Amino acid sequence: MDTLGIWVGAFLTLSFLSILFGENPFYRLAEHLYVGLAAGQAIVMGWLNVKNMAIAPLTNEGKFSVIVPLVLGLLLYSRFLPSSQVRWLNRIPSAFLVGVGTGLAFTRFAQSDLIGQIRGAFVPINSVNALVIFVGSLSTITYFFFTKEQKGALKVTSQIGRLTMMIAFGSAFSNTVMGRLSLLIGRLQYLLGDWLKILK
Repeated sequence: MDTLGIWVGAFLTLSFLSILFGENPFYRLAEHLYVGLAAGQAIVMGWLNVKNMAIAPLTNEGKFSVIVPLVLGLLLYSRFLPSSQVRWLNRIPSAFLVGVGTGLAFTRFAQSDLIGQIRGAFVPINSVNALVIFVGSLSTITYFFFTKEQKGALKVTSQIGRLTMMIAFGSAFSNTVMGRLSLLIGRLQYLLGDWLKILK
């Protein structure tokens, strides 16, 4: 069984990598398998969530509070009903989802990104790193200062901010490339080690 799994994994890996040579049937097969398995897993996980978090507490424990989210979830499917008089009901859970999602996202953003970035910028200037962070943060903010014409010291500061952003974007891009390369190296180790037994 392990050998079969290794061969299937190697076939799918090579099929996905074959897109480098253009569109081909092997890539399409692997793509359809991936999408189909992902959709099937999503359906199964969705059903298990409904069963474990709504049906089981309602029938076994008598928690009637789960009726509200259960009804809201069912109302999402009212848009597929043939009668146009009841299709508007899907707007109720949709509005609830958008509102709660926006509130949670904003709270997360405010706590992790906004406040975290502000706290990270206010550090004691007792080292070269702290000085670079302070100057980079201040000059980057100056770059987006459009209410006054940028000339003189303001222009120099905004140019430093532009350079700081270029370095930051380059670093973020290089991290992305390194992450993708590590995935590729992992796949090559799988092909050359687990499959072909070339690597020990």
